Amino acid sequence: MSEVNVIRKVVVKSIVNDKLRSILDEEAQGNLSNLEQEFARFQQHREQYVNQCRERDVKPDYEIMKKMAFEEEKFKNSRAQVQGRLDEIKSLEDGQEYLHGTVDSTVPVKIGDNWHSLMTGVEVLLEDGVVKDIRERELKI
Repeated sequence: MSEVNVIRKVVVKSIVNDKLRSILDEEAQGNLSNLEQEFARFQQHREQYVNQCRERDVKPDYEIMKKMAFEEEKFKNSRAQVQGRLDEIKSLEDGQEYLHGTVDSTVPVKIGDNWHSLMTGVEVLLEDGVVKDIRERELKI
């Protein structure tokens, strides 16, 4: 076998403009709304549990209450993260490159190839959702 396909990570970026800011803001607002709905359901569940304990005249289970406090803290941290993302989106400047993340791509590898060059250094640049550039940095190792 003289060649094999492997999976590598490709960085995806977008050029910032009003359209991208709007898309990112809408996405983050949706995440925040979903989070708030989940938290409201959680609070309702917690209150039902506490009310059932009162009706039965028993103390709420310590471990259950501890788990609920932990879950509430997770909600608060998630909300703070989404709010931070909204603040970040507002601060993006036109023309700047915004990092979306990575996607997987296959690449053929054959004997003699520079592994580091093949596995790193590839970026896809988008503008309004359209591929504007594919950048390949060659690493000299």
